[in-house]
Amino acid sequence: MGHIRSEFKLINYDDTQDAKKKRIKKKDIRSGTFRFLLDSGASLLCINEEIQAQLGFNEIGEETASLADGSVHKFKIVGPITVEFENRSTTAEAVVLPNDAEPLFGAIIMQLLDIVLDMKEEKVILPPERPYKRVIKV
Repeated sequence: MGHIRSEFKLINYDDTQDAKKKRIKKKDIRSGTFRFLLDSGASLLCINEEIQAQLGFNEIGEETASLADGSVHKFKIVGPITVEFENRSTTAEAVVLPNDAEPLFGAIIMQLLDIVLDMKEEKVILPPERPYKRVIKV
């Protein structure tokens, strides 16, 4: 089986709140669509430094994380980030990977969006039994 990649829209949540409070104009909300590798073996949403700089996400902390190769590193955590896919939306934090590393979509963010991986077609889909409404597990 191959790797599944898909595009997701990221929006600077703080900008959204500033626009609601009329501190900035709606057109100034920073957002963009980016291609992610989906990995159900990973936990979190991971962006790279280029995406962080482009969308201006605020650093909210630092975490130690292990990579797939077993190495352990410290990474910045940024957020909040609004993540959109089709008719789904959620807000999350993200780990910032160095430079232009490939963005990664982990299991937790997939569950929050209520999306599934169609391994046969190698694509992301909405659950066929609930395509119109997100249902999250609590």
